[in-house]
Amino acid sequence: MTACEWVKVARERHRVRFRDEPELQPNADMGPSDIRRFCEPDPADKQLLNTSLRQMRLSAGAYHRILKPGRTVTDLAGTDAIQVSHIAEVIQYRPRRAV
Repeated sequence: MTACEWVKVARERHRVRFRDEPELQPNADMGPSDIRRFCEPDPADKQLLNTSLRQMRLSAGAYHRILKPGRTVTDLAGTDAIQVSHIAEVIQYRPRRAV
């Protein structure tokens, strides 16, 4: 599958997910309540995320800034549940802060 086809599939997943939420189109439009509704990680994901936040000294707001693209990575992978590997992928793209 080409990158363009993956994006089309992910966009279709967004359209279906947000069919009752016309103000939301891409995952980037989600606010905090939408993130709680559509991006709730399972306990293993939440543990990885919280550990990463502490180790990387990220703010509490980074939690949502990781979950939104995590939802997109999940969509591109063609799965419904956000998995540890999706969260890990997003975390690895974050720049490291100087200590």
